[in-house]
Amino acid sequence: MDALEIQKIKDRCKYGCIGLYTPMTVLQIIEFFERKLDEASEAKKVKLPRDVAEALEEAKEKTDSRLGIEYIAWRIARDPSDITYWEKLHNFADKDGNFFLLIDALRHGYTIKEPQTFQTNRKLEDSEITAIRRWYMGAMLREQDGTDPDGFAREAIGEVALYLGGAELLKDMSSFCRNQLEREKAQQSG
Repeated sequence: MDALEIQKIKDRCKYGCIGLYTPMTVLQIIEFFERKLDEASEAKKVKLPRDVAEALEEAKEKTDSRLGIEYIAWRIARDPSDITYWEKLHNFADKDGNFFLLIDALRHGYTIKEPQTFQTNRKLEDSEITAIRRWYMGAMLREQDGTDPDGFAREAIGEVALYLGGAELLKDMSSFCRNQLEREKAQQSG
């Protein structure tokens, strides 16, 4: 059932009873199905990288509307031309499974896949604190047994802890984190 069929049923039901149902009841049922249809449509939307979504929009804008999405799909599958947006779409579609992803985007719509960001300076969870402390202890052991004589792993984990706002959690183990905390205190008091 699509939006056009729903509208036809709505128009037919506005002015009379259907069996035991009053026009208002029928309209409520139809509105329920409209919401479900909208939810299903939203769920089918695919996520595309911003540059691919922009290329797809440009292709849709610059393609004669009478040709439809079939033409766009056909054109994406062909060898890219010298037109940038077709080339971008073709190269993206050429990767495993992405052609069908673009077809689904044409059929059901799409959203922009935002790059994943990591929130720093947040309160770390206990499991994160435990993992960082274990990594650091493991790095100290590798330094002692000679598998990491320069201590690169220990330094890197100390810097990661600092980046995550967790210098406090390694201050008892890491001179690097202790020094960073002392610098911060000096700057705050100074």
